[in-house]
Amino acid sequence: MEHSGGLQVVHLQQITSPEPPEYTTRKFSKRYWIVGALTFILIGMVVGLTTGLLTRKTAPVNTLVSPVPSRASSIDIHPNAKWAQNGVTVAGGNGQGNETNQLAFPSGLYVDDDQTIYVADYYNHRIVEWKRGAMNGQVVAGGNGRGNGANQLNEPYDVIVDKGIDSLIISDTWNQRVVRWPRQNGASGKTIISNITCIGLTMDENGSLYVSDYEKHEVRRYRIGDTEGTVVAGGNGEGNRLDQLNRPWYVFVDRDHSVYVSDWGNNRVMKWEEDAKQGIVAVGGQGQGDSLTQLDGSQGVVVDQLGTVYVTDVNNNRIMRWPKGATQGSVIAGGNGQGGQSNQLNYPYGLSFDRHSNLYIADWGNHQIYNFILAKQFRTIVNDFRQLLIHDETVHCLDKFSYLTILILLIEQFLILPRISVLGLAELFICRHIEMMSTLDEQSLNKQLLPKYLSLILQILSTTKNK
Repeated sequence: MEHSGGLQVVHLQQITSPEPPEYTTRKFSKRYWIVGALTFILIGMVVGLTTGLLTRKTAPVNTLVSPVPSRASSIDIHPNAKWAQNGVTVAGGNGQGNETNQLAFPSGLYVDDDQTIYVADYYNHRIVEWKRGAMNGQVVAGGNGRGNGANQLNEPYDVIVDKGIDSLIISDTWNQRVVRWPRQNGASGKTIISNITCIGLTMDENGSLYVSDYEKHEVRRYRIGDTEGTVVAGGNGEGNRLDQLNRPWYVFVDRDHSVYVSDWGNNRVMKWEEDAKQGIVAVGGQGQGDSLTQLDGSQGVVVDQLGTVYVTDVNNNRIMRWPKGATQGSVIAGGNGQGGQSNQLNYPYGLSFDRHSNLYIADWGNHQIYNFILAKQFRTIVNDFRQLLIHDETVHCLDKFSYLTILILLIEQFLILPRISVLGLAELFICRHIEMMSTLDEQSLNKQLLPKYLSLILQILSTTKNK
């Protein structure tokens, strides 16, 4: 800019942008592009498979519209579902005793979401926590001898978990009290209900507690802050009328707040709908006996989403399944006489499902907790697999070894849909391989590939677990 005679003269000059640094104009080689593309595709395949498994359109079938009732499965159980006929010991099983690997007449049990088992170890006057796969349990309540102190129990019959405040609720039967005990580092419990010969316990989604009173022949509901309770079943003295109970033991509450009671003295299970004045016979009621229409001492009871009742038939040493409205049931576990073999029971008491529909039984006389794994028929497995994976294009890009590797990783990281058990996953892989080969029928599967691949997968699972 110049000044001349009061005038300002402006000179304009073109300004050009500086040359960018040399590295910004460098071009990738063809090899870099190929490697990058392959990496992107591989990541997409893994993410696609994982996302497909977790968001498959069939998932809403198992979506719960309300909280899962205590001890029930979190998935729908097929009406014709079957369980392995040989049980697996998951707690105790080392004879009667008070060591950490032993139980003494276990009665009630509760299975948490992570398959941790809480056992009412009746004759050891304690509650034992047994982690999944553990060889020993841990005493989490009682265990200080029989007594009525704040840190003692006296032959507890049942236990549940109150997740809302992370505590155990214990039926301290012969101290005639219900005790709340902190689940973490709890040195003692607090009495929340007194003067009750309590046996069975359960809780609904509102936090209301349901307790059976063995001597008063009734079940009471205790809402939060309520110390008196309201009779919701029985309460009309000992008897066999529809408005009576005779030594009620365990109790279950469904999503509609109907109360199911194992009516021990009447060899039946009663259903009391909310606010009902009398109950409905849901199981048994045909006198004491061992036919499929009868029970001989009813104890643990659980009801599934269809209203099917599962009950421990104590003196017949079997677990019965009784469809809603049926006049007779069927045996789903035990029923092979009293004994200690893996297909036998010895006075089964408490009963529970885990979230995968596997069955857990407190085997009183064998001092152990038995687990009976849900089994699936071959065709059902194939159909389930189709629904989950067959339309996922990423699966077709994987060879059998890549697929197996990712499958095992997903198992270990718990990314698979909750409704599939580990054994179910093993079977799914086998079925997938069969479909890819399209050459073997069901008979060939059983004879040729089933033992081979089950062995392989169990080996890999075992190796992964031990790392």
